[in-house]
Amino acid sequence: MADDKDLNALAKFANHADSEVRERVADDHDTPGEVLAKLAHDEDIEVRVSVAENPFAPKEVLAELAHDEDAEVRWRVAERHDTPIEVLTELAKGVEAGVRESVALNPNIPVEVLAELAWDKDPSVRAGVAGNPSTPAEFLRKLADHENVRVRSAVASNPATHIEVLAKLAKDTESNVRYSVAGNPVIQSDQTGKFRSLKRRYRVHNAVVGFVVVAVFLSFGALFVSMPVWLDQLLYEILTWWRRQPLLIVPVLVAGILAAANRRARKRD
Repeated sequence: MADDKDLNALAKFANHADSEVRERVADDHDTPGEVLAKLAHDEDIEVRVSVAENPFAPKEVLAELAHDEDAEVRWRVAERHDTPIEVLTELAKGVEAGVRESVALNPNIPVEVLAELAWDKDPSVRAGVAGNPSTPAEFLRKLADHENVRVRSAVASNPATHIEVLAKLAKDTESNVRYSVAGNPVIQSDQTGKFRSLKRRYRVHNAVVGFVVVAVFLSFGALFVSMPVWLDQLLYEILTWWRRQPLLIVPVLVAGILAAANRRARKRD
């Protein structure tokens, strides 16, 4: 908790001529609400965005920012879980699809607002409703038949989607939809064996993609006389995760061999 001296300094820097300084003040969790209220009207958009992202921004400040002239600021307000319901309801009627999509993804949005957004003219907004874990099952069932692939994929990845709907989507003509079904936590935890082949293809797909990623990183690392610390740590994290995946043992072994070869080549150089 900041003392009075620090708070006075924050209030002083809120008037600084440099917008980056004001932005840091707007981002500071110790900045008083009245200072944030002032910065909410700052001429610089990044300052106002920082206010909208500050978790301690008062509700009345969020309500003001919901009317900001810039869509990015309103979008930040729309995605916050503590934004007042009446503010979210108002933002759901906005012109910009991106703002409405953020509202559609917000788990605190009222069902009646979700019902309106579920048939929004923009597919991205409908996809937001389809991916919201708070969306009622009957909405998800209807959206599962939507013509837009992104909407069906969102339903397929939503953990609130009933398993019979997921079973239907598992036979979708679009691979993206089937892949989303395979990655759904409901399918991953299913013990009936009904989705065994789908989950197997999902793991194989991840293995192939993972191998390509590792190969690229290792090839990139070979350009250096000594591998940078950040790259070495990143490879370690990737390989540690993949060791937990049963079908990934082959690409992990190959990656290990490539890593050893790269290190040996660097030693010879």
